[in-house]
Amino acid sequence: MKLRISSRSLIIFALCLAGISALAYANLIPRAIRFIPYYDSIGHFVLFGLLGVIAHYAFKRRRVPAFGRNIPLGPTLAIVFACIDESLQIFSYNRTFDLMDLFFGILGILFFITLAWFIRNWRSIDFGFYARELLMFGIQEARAALFPALFLFLLFISHYISFGLSRYDFLFAAAVAIQIIMVLFKLETLDEAKTIVLFHIIGLILEIYKTSPAIGSWSYPEPGFLKIAGVPLFSGFMYAAVGSYIAHAWKVMQLRLERYPSYTLSILVCALIYVNFFTNHFFYDIRLFLFAAIFALFYKTNVHFTVRKKEYRMPLVISFVLIAFFIWLAENIGTFYGAWQYPSQIHAWSAVSLQKITSWFLLVIICFIIVSYLKHYKSAHETKPLDLKS
Repeated sequence: MKLRISSRSLIIFALCLAGISALAYANLIPRAIRFIPYYDSIGHFVLFGLLGVIAHYAFKRRRVPAFGRNIPLGPTLAIVFACIDESLQIFSYNRTFDLMDLFFGILGILFFITLAWFIRNWRSIDFGFYARELLMFGIQEARAALFPALFLFLLFISHYISFGLSRYDFLFAAAVAIQIIMVLFKLETLDEAKTIVLFHIIGLILEIYKTSPAIGSWSYPEPGFLKIAGVPLFSGFMYAAVGSYIAHAWKVMQLRLERYPSYTLSILVCALIYVNFFTNHFFYDIRLFLFAAIFALFYKTNVHFTVRKKEYRMPLVISFVLIAFFIWLAENIGTFYGAWQYPSQIHAWSAVSLQKITSWFLLVIICFIIVSYLKHYKSAHETKPLDLKS
């Protein structure tokens, strides 16, 4: 099925989108629309998504070389337009710059481009093959996410059942027990367990700072004996779960990185991200510059993964976004069952702010860079066996 869109259609739609944007700047958007939850993010997703797909086919799916990649011209121009539109809101009294609106705008472009490709090629798609691949991909992902899934189950079951300990102490003891069992039954190597301990320490330090009275980003309202500075020790396992998933996915999915940047630069970015989590409360939040640095650093990098015997690939940055989104979903489950609370959830539960996806995005990058560096370091320092035949 061929999709044909004229340049005139692109111009008309772009003008309509510019008109909607002008209404927003003039504060003339109907009030009825404003009562729709996340109406702004939904609008960005749909409108910029349509702009991207219309531009893609108006330019006849043309690609241009840029920074080592052949990128689609239409969607790229739509993304540039979305970035400019969102950046201009910094200077507006009636609009507010919001990274999540920009994120949903770009996500909409990617979604509608993929949907258009599916519509265009649906007759030649082997649905049976891709259904089997998707099933096997899900099984492999479940294997990689074994510890995070078990930990999430602990958050759920401990909300309803008491095991003779305070909830927080039980969660810590159960998480340690799961790690021991996974090592004993060779579901996890000793090196992977050491990596999880490292992430636990990194996360616990951040938790102690973020929950301190001076910061108060979130809180742990329930009692417990195993605490440091009011922070339950189990909280470090939430960060360790992310590191565990990445470390296991590396093995289960047979990850391979293509055009990975300098390890020195990636470690520097990792350190800056971690420091910014602390300094953004009393100094300028540099996450916008960090996003730019991440894009510049990993723009050319692809991650290859294997499902059964077939290898696939995707831009590494997109994989960061996808992991961050699923962590955000898991965080909503954790707060729903009262494991911790944000200030907005003290009186009644509400969904965790979409802004938190950007924080998890940065945290995923920290975890990924650490895991990749540790694997690089180990492979570089492994002693090669002697060739007795030489």
